[in-house]
Amino acid sequence: RLTAGLEDRWVLSGGLDPGNVEQAICTTHAPCVDVSSGVEQQDQGIVHKGRKDLRKMREFLQAVAQADARQIPEL
Repeated sequence: RLTAGLEDRWVLSGGLDPGNVEQAICTTHAPCVDVSSGVEQQDQGIVHKGRKDLRKMREFLQAVAQADARQIPEL
């Protein structure tokens, strides 16, 4: 009863990055995703917490868009 009506009101988060978000969305049909460390800057293996990598952010958003396009039924 507590989850009634909440089917489309949840967020997939944790461990998402540009390389796995498309499959994660397509597998779970998540209505929303959250990302943080998956798009952070790295320099020689050192993660710069809180500093986002623009290239990774673009790749992440492109992967989300591809997943969305795969899930929209053709009319």
